[in-house]
Amino acid sequence: MVQSASMQKSRSVFSLVALDHKIYAVAGKNSQGSLASVECYDTRNNAWSYVSHTYTGLFGHAGTSFCGMLYIGGVVAGRHFTYSLQCYKPKIDKWIHMAPMTHKRAFHAMCTVGDKLYATGGNTCDQSGRRVDCDFVERYCPDSDQWSFLISMPRPVSLAGTAAFDGKIFVVGGYSGKRGQKFSEIQRYHVKRKQWSIVCSLPATVMRLASCSSM
Repeated sequence: MVQSASMQKSRSVFSLVALDHKIYAVAGKNSQGSLASVECYDTRNNAWSYVSHTYTGLFGHAGTSFCGMLYIGGVVAGRHFTYSLQCYKPKIDKWIHMAPMTHKRAFHAMCTVGDKLYATGGNTCDQSGRRVDCDFVERYCPDSDQWSFLISMPRPVSLAGTAAFDGKIFVVGGYSGKRGQKFSEIQRYHVKRKQWSIVCSLPATVMRLASCSSM
């Protein structure tokens, strides 16, 4: 068994996205503060290398890939939540700003279904500066560079595991700041039916987990 190489910089609360036989670790934070650096892991050579960094140090964002490009959205920059959506184009090693999200959020999830990107959950700050859960779901169309709202989640959560499979989005566990508790439910969004449901529960509550799907 070959041991995978370690990243060049320690980081947490970052985004890890697979794209074209490579894995990208985007920004995050460590003991030095917020990071703008981005590392790329070549699965064939078992090696990490730096690529173009993001515009500023950020963490709490979510990421996904589509059509040979990497997207990250909804971040904490400094002490502020932002609407930001950035797109990384590996062929030219460059980040560009895209249409911002409709609402500020972080600690949410993003995934790709078909030719659209979806942002679910997370939390944000209200007008008084209090942290509140996000129940709204947004869909991004790369072709038109536009966001649109979808039906809200039955249970708004942050730090949940999320994966897409067979035209559906699965949100696993997570945390509610309003309730101050973790959850075990698996929520499912049916893209074609535009419908949310709670399909089952795990044996225990979970948060800060990663999820993936496999054919």
